[in-house]
Amino acid sequence: MIIMDIPQTWTFVSYVRDSVSDYLPDNIDAELRESSVMVASELTENTIKFGCTPNSDSKKSASIHVDLTEDDVRITVNTTASLGNLDRVKHIIDTLKTTNDIEAIYLNRLQEIMETPSQSSSRLGLIRIVHEAKFSLDYDINGNQLKVIATRSLKPPTAEG
Repeated sequence: MIIMDIPQTWTFVSYVRDSVSDYLPDNIDAELRESSVMVASELTENTIKFGCTPNSDSKKSASIHVDLTEDDVRITVNTTASLGNLDRVKHIIDTLKTTNDIEAIYLNRLQEIMETPSQSSSRLGLIRIVHEAKFSLDYDINGNQLKVIATRSLKPPTAEG
């Protein structure tokens, strides 16, 4: 397992990419490695963009945990966030968890981005995590504390599921 505190600086994203890639064993599937690196990067970027500015008396404002087990890859970010950002994350993840058509959500968001290129944020990261990287997303909110959990099973799907 690797655990890293996330500073409020964009240069940290490349450090996360390198650290996750180095952490995963050499024999891991290349697509899974690339997907895991992308997920860690997206979650780190979201934490930097949308997490609250750390309090001067707080030692840890945000962190990322990456864990590989025999069953799955799990990437978790912990941060604080404003009520608006908490609601936005909750809505996006709830929508992604309950839809039967992730691709439609992905394509609709791409269309919205093309039609409104002046948007300051693409809001595509969480959708990419589910659609492109094939990770599932969940969250835990406690006050203004936000935990986002991205998980990808290493076991092949069964005939029943």
